[in-house]
Amino acid sequence: MVLAFVFPQGDLEVERFSGEASASESSATAEERAHVVLPALKTLWESSTITACLLSPEVSVPSAALASCRYEVAEACLNACTMIDRSAALVVTDFVRKLLAGNAPVYLKFQWLLQNGKIDANRDAHDALEDVWTTGIEYDKTGQDVRTTWFHRLHLLSKAERALCRADFGATANLILQCKVRSAALPPPMVLGITFLSNSVQGKLSRYTGNFQNAFNCFDACTKSCESHPDRFHILHHLCNVMCELALENQVEGLILGHIESMRAAGETHSQDYRLLLSSLAEAYLKQKRVAGAQNALSELQRCYESVETPDIADQLGHIQTLVGLVRVCIGQKLWLTAHGHVETAYHTAHGYDALVDRGFVVGVILKYRALICCMSASDAAGGSLALEQASREHDAGPSYFIVGLGTYVLSELTQTLQDCGCVMTDNTGTRKMASVSIPAGEG
Repeated sequence: MVLAFVFPQGDLEVERFSGEASASESSATAEERAHVVLPALKTLWESSTITACLLSPEVSVPSAALASCRYEVAEACLNACTMIDRSAALVVTDFVRKLLAGNAPVYLKFQWLLQNGKIDANRDAHDALEDVWTTGIEYDKTGQDVRTTWFHRLHLLSKAERALCRADFGATANLILQCKVRSAALPPPMVLGITFLSNSVQGKLSRYTGNFQNAFNCFDACTKSCESHPDRFHILHHLCNVMCELALENQVEGLILGHIESMRAAGETHSQDYRLLLSSLAEAYLKQKRVAGAQNALSELQRCYESVETPDIADQLGHIQTLVGLVRVCIGQKLWLTAHGHVETAYHTAHGYDALVDRGFVVGVILKYRALICCMSASDAAGGSLALEQASREHDAGPSYFIVGLGTYVLSELTQTLQDCGCVMTDNTGTRKMASVSIPAGEG
């Protein structure tokens, strides 16, 4: 696809930009395509003359041709955002926003919202912009415009994921239902992709609201429907953790150990997929009381997380989960001093992570472990109660969020052990209550 026409701008040299690989390159990997496409797009982004031509209404090019050029450039730029880092992607999406001013195709506006929602850390600002932009948008409900239907459904699922991150489970369920009622006749590959994402969001919603069997069904459907999907290991991580909730932890090792060993052989131990699968394996070992295996996996994970320079939400939660896992191992072995060290590391690490700083539930759980260690190591029930009071204050500082990978059985056991030790529990430091939400069934 040609992404730029020749603009009659004096001595400006002709620049042509290819936004798609040729037919012979259709099997190339994303990295190989990026190697071909990105240099051309970067030339465009860095050329003030070319960008001025694209954005200026005064340019001496037929309006239809200019509009077509703008939209092709916009689409290529949005696709390229998956190949560049977040800071560069923010600059590119802002450039695309200007290209799409006016009567741009609806599918491109939905694609922009989808991409910007993935990279914009200021979710409130993005949602406000989204409300303004989507007001009055009329898309083809008959499904004749396949691209609009496709990106609109992806957009709804993206909104559902953001609502899920805010623990707004009702809004998440409603958005999933909205996505389901769009009856457009999408081509089979598109249907498969939408089904994967829909089951993914439904599975997470089911997991966070305590419907573990439905979560299992959704995640299991994901892993079987799209074995090559880029998010498949993330979903497999969720599936394994739900299996621990359903007392199926003895099946987890057989499901993921082969993937872990393949990643090790390929030198991919630095990847987030590796960390996610290894954390699931560690949790399964903990649930089975295979202490040595859990200790080895958690120690390796700790080294992995300490080397991550810019951890995202998944890595921040995974790091905390790993430290809590080490605490659990040490408590089981009555290694109180070491356990206390891991608790303090987890406490300070959680406060240093931007995704967790307002999440009082996470810090509250860490402080409950501090209270437990205080009670059990020195038989100091009074000291444990004081630690629980601090946990209560921390918990009240923010909303309750589910700690991904830390099963409800862990929190129930922690609460019961504290009570057995004589520590006084207040209601709001107990285990998180699951919300009652009507969740759509997963798609086959």
